[in-house]
Amino acid sequence: MQEFGSHLKIQRFDRVLFLFSRVGYFPKKFIEPLMAPDSEMVCVDMFPAMIEYARKNAAGKNIGHVIIDPHKIDELKHMYPTGFSHIVSFLSLQWVKEY
Repeated sequence: MQEFGSHLKIQRFDRVLFLFSRVGYFPKKFIEPLMAPDSEMVCVDMFPAMIEYARKNAAGKNIGHVIIDPHKIDELKHMYPTGFSHIVSFLSLQWVKEY
């Protein structure tokens, strides 16, 4: 993870998308420490129970959690029209349909 973190340079005002964050352990443990002041992380997962758990146990000042179906991932464009500076996912991109 240290090698991964050395490649991820999160600047002020950047927005990070963490796809399929599950219960929020990885975003909280590995990405949040790399975040600059005034940056933001949006964690998404398709399971409401996962997001609810993450909201309670992996909350952070600049961390948001969103429930979204992987086949409707393009809805994020409407929710966050300015986009994302970084997209992170651990073993999950195979579930995303191309659009």
